[in-house]
Amino acid sequence: MELNSFMVRMLMVGVATLVVGGCTSKPPTIAHVHVGHAITGAHDTPGGEGYFVLAERRAEAARDLAARRLAGGGSPEALQGALKELNEIVNTAASYPLARAVEESISHIEFAAESADASPNVRRSAAEFKRNSEGVLYRASLVNLYVQDAVTSSTAGEVEQLAGEVSRLVTAIVQGEDLDGNGSIGDSPREFGMVQLRGELQAMIGREDPPYTTVDRWYLLNLVRMPSGEWMFRRSGTQGGANY
Repeated sequence: MELNSFMVRMLMVGVATLVVGGCTSKPPTIAHVHVGHAITGAHDTPGGEGYFVLAERRAEAARDLAARRLAGGGSPEALQGALKELNEIVNTAASYPLARAVEESISHIEFAAESADASPNVRRSAAEFKRNSEGVLYRASLVNLYVQDAVTSSTAGEVEQLAGEVSRLVTAIVQGEDLDGNGSIGDSPREFGMVQLRGELQAMIGREDPPYTTVDRWYLLNLVRMPSGEWMFRRSGTQGGANY
């Protein structure tokens, strides 16, 4: 049966609205997909969480563990066991400890800034975000050092002192630290914690024009980098490339 002209036009409009992979919404910018990997979802994190969201959850878990098992003292053996668990959350877990999740967040915000369709706002903000993540990553490295010292120590007083310092550090990882004593947090990169970094990401998103909208999960999971370095959304039958 022959199609009339109206039906043909409707079919053509329908085809035009289809985008790669069968998704029917307008594709987001490549830059916004990378931002989405940080704050919405990623293909390789536990539960598919965004890297920064996962880092926030790890930071809260470390602080909670410290409050429950380090603040009240205890035997050296008990403190050493708690410190090992805490360091797994922050540094050594096989599946995205806090430090790695923060590093991946930095990488994907940088990927966003390097994208051809990135706004000046994203390009400027990526450098600030990387610089201001310094405090969190520095404290995470100190946690690792102090835990290693504590678990090899045979002196009860030293273990307790190190446990107290680790507890202070993970609290600062979450909420930042007023290092210069001026009554505010965030005057230098070393003062930043996860709370302040979240504020930076939200401010960056709020400045986007056209506005940033939550990226559909299909796009988050089907952005690939080709051997040429080009970013593209995976099409049916596409070979090669690495998922991001």
